[in-house]
Amino acid sequence: MPMEFEWDENKAKSNRVKHGIRFEDAVLLFDDPQHLSQQERIENGEYRWQTIGLVYGIVVILVAHTIRFESGNELFESSVHEKQIVKRGIAMSMVKHKRGTSSTLDVQHEAELKALTNKSDEDIDYSDIPPSSDEQWSNAERGKFYRPLKTQASVRIDADVMEWLKRPGKGYQTRLNAILREAMLRDQNKK
Repeated sequence: MPMEFEWDENKAKSNRVKHGIRFEDAVLLFDDPQHLSQQERIENGEYRWQTIGLVYGIVVILVAHTIRFESGNELFESSVHEKQIVKRGIAMSMVKHKRGTSSTLDVQHEAELKALTNKSDEDIDYSDIPPSSDEQWSNAERGKFYRPLKTQASVRIDADVMEWLKRPGKGYQTRLNAILREAMLRDQNKK
């Protein structure tokens, strides 16, 4: 199921000033298979979540978001409910972002993210982050929204291995991917 992200452009600008991070970077925490997510509350029928994860392998951040299902896609919002697009008579300019379209990390961008890791707790503005307890996070789900990007590859596989993969029936590519992922994770855990 493809994931898309949507936010209000003005909120993105104010968030960058207030917290020092771009929404385009913040959504990358969903690419961290180890991210932690907890449903924070339900407000006006909308499920509110908090997710903590690693961005670019540099900085750990928390994102407060909602989820909406639209035409078979998961749509993550870091803004107001879809019915509130017009607020106080001002039309909000919404930005959509699809996974896999992140910008490259240049030296200045990397320095901005590294600066966030050096911020002390006292320098972080928590005014728009609802407090949460250790108890709430004890029920958090690891990797709940992680959806690895797929890529096509042409590989040469021994005939007997291919026969073994196909023996249980449909889904041999999924089985092959699961075997490779398990080997990758095992290798990563050795380091």
